[in-house]
Amino acid sequence: GSVTFSYAKTGTYEFRYQMYTQGYPIVKTSNQIVVSLPDSSLTSLVPSATSAELGDIVTVTYSVPPETHDKLDRILLVDQKTGYARQTFYVGDQASGSVDFTMKNTGAYVFRYQLNVQGYPIVAESVPVTVSLPDSSRYTLTPSPATLEMGEVVTVTFDGPASVHDKFDRILLVNKVTGLTVASEYVGDSPSGTKSFLMKDIGTYVFKYQLSSQGGNAIVKESNTFTVTLPSSSKYTLTTNDNEFDIRDTITVNFSGPPEIHSYYDRIQLFN
Repeated sequence: GSVTFSYAKTGTYEFRYQMYTQGYPIVKTSNQIVVSLPDSSLTSLVPSATSAELGDIVTVTYSVPPETHDKLDRILLVDQKTGYARQTFYVGDQASGSVDFTMKNTGAYVFRYQLNVQGYPIVAESVPVTVSLPDSSRYTLTPSPATLEMGEVVTVTFDGPASVHDKFDRILLVNKVTGLTVASEYVGDSPSGTKSFLMKDIGTYVFKYQLSSQGGNAIVKESNTFTVTLPSSSKYTLTTNDNEFDIRDTITVNFSGPPEIHSYYDRIQLFN
């Protein structure tokens, strides 16, 4: 008769005939056989694009010989620089088909077909796919007003592509001269909206849109500049209890100013 075997481990093997009698002796050994990985040319792995922006979808079309296919075979999205698999997908019952991957990180990547056998070998690799930052034209970042005084609020209106949005993206308030970040706000759950900032110092500023760590903390948009000036003197009062005094008299000065920019270290000075 004949017996059929399907084996999922590579290596060199032989068949042995074992009798069902005392000691279970081996009475016959076959010729050796070699089990190897399938020819890589029989497996195809083709991405729909070789370049994409962060947040884009790349579809990979795959095909593997049905006799070597297993539903737990996987398609890996692998970072070429680190060798780390960023995403995985089990192929399931189909020996051929297509899978969509959302590109969540910048860099150079390849798709790999991994068999569900001992050692989980890779039997096919796609051409590289380069993922870049989204074009700045996909974002808006608009401050209002363009000129304001210390103690006033500037509002920035932002909008970005939903496919790239992460609630931990940030709007940075940056001093244009020093380059230092003065304040920041997470954008939150919506890819568009407004954020308000109380301006406490004079200077020239810009807003910057910073992607989350998923996007490498990259800056993808910078707003127009806006200027913060000293507050108008009309916002302050500074009066004495009289206009004329004798030497050694006590002079009382009454003052008031905008509480939103008041500092403990503001000073009242007497000048000649």
